[in-house]
Amino acid sequence: MNLTELMECIPHLREILHIVREAFENYDDPAHDISHTFRVTENASEIASREKCDLQKAVAAALLHDIKRPQEALTGIDHAESGAEYVLRLLPTMGFNISFVSEVSQAIRSHRYSGALTPSSMTGKILQDADRLDAIYLFFQRKHRFPHHIRNKRSLHFHRARSSQNPLPLETWRC
Repeated sequence: MNLTELMECIPHLREILHIVREAFENYDDPAHDISHTFRVTENASEIASREKCDLQKAVAAALLHDIKRPQEALTGIDHAESGAEYVLRLLPTMGFNISFVSEVSQAIRSHRYSGALTPSSMTGKILQDADRLDAIYLFFQRKHRFPHHIRNKRSLHFHRARSSQNPLPLETWRC
């Protein structure tokens, strides 16, 4: 689903989008700009839908996963850790329950590839895969001058979890 479709089915998504846009307003890192956040969100939405997981958690985690990236550039404080703490304060003010908030926060805490953490929830696995898919996309786009999408992307966590009798579909996942 694209962001417009998601806004129709997820409460507070417009408010979260506004907060994310403000956070990235004056941030200039092409690898982790607002476009990256949107691509990760679309990837997470697609994975969650296909795997029949909680779309609302996956989208909230994806939109907020780099919310503290601009501050990390200034302070050196790990954006995954500070972002997870920020989400623990932000989402309850929007009416999300503690279970939802905790899972989204933990997903953000463990999303960073260089952190070498294994996510403990489906939301965390979805977020980590969605973020890695975007990193792979950018790497190949720069190295090989690929077009704006890659065909046959697969989720890293879920591909390993599937048996040969039940493989992941090979359709294109849009970035």
